[in-house]
Amino acid sequence: TIPLSGAGVASGTLSAGPVSFGSVQVGSSGTETATLVNSGGASVNISKVTLTGTGFGMSGLSPPLTLAAGQNFTFTTTFSPLTAGAASGSIAIVSTASASPSIALSGTATSAGQLALSPGTFSFGSVVVGASKSLPATLNATVASVTVTSASVSSAEYALGGLSLPLTLQPGTSVPFTLTFTPKTSGAATASVSVSTSASSSPVVQSVTGSGTPP
Repeated sequence: TIPLSGAGVASGTLSAGPVSFGSVQVGSSGTETATLVNSGGASVNISKVTLTGTGFGMSGLSPPLTLAAGQNFTFTTTFSPLTAGAASGSIAIVSTASASPSIALSGTATSAGQLALSPGTFSFGSVVVGASKSLPATLNATVASVTVTSASVSSAEYALGGLSLPLTLQPGTSVPFTLTFTPKTSGAATASVSVSTSASSSPVVQSVTGSGTPP
């Protein structure tokens, strides 16, 4: 008689919790990490990963992948919504574990902020060459917060003042600034003001006109 002996080893057990992105503005992107946990007594081989859900993405998880007993693996998930509203998705895992998880993804896309530049046009009229004239202006945010990243004017005869960038405007708030015209030569001087933001309508572009007259 040949004696036989052995010890049972728990199979690999793969688990992962849900991922919630909370609220993410349309046109922006949210990032969260997800973690796969092998809490069993044997290694687990992951052979396939399937992502579903509009606006969701992932990186860092590329099968085939083996997790030893007790090993964790963390990767990145993203939510980049294109339209407002609640969104859901999942990451389905195919593995040799006794049960393979499906990671639930969820997020709420909020409407993108809007930025308005007033006045609608900048008209300086006639300004003597070498002199300066300034006009007041305002940036207004509506719907949701807007981050202003840059502002420029296309002619050296015009200058923006009073803006410290980048800045974030909450909905219903505004920030004043000035546009100054200092003609260097006689004649018409046209330009445009361009403001780049996180808003869906970025950049906001406004026309500028003025004329230099001889001293």
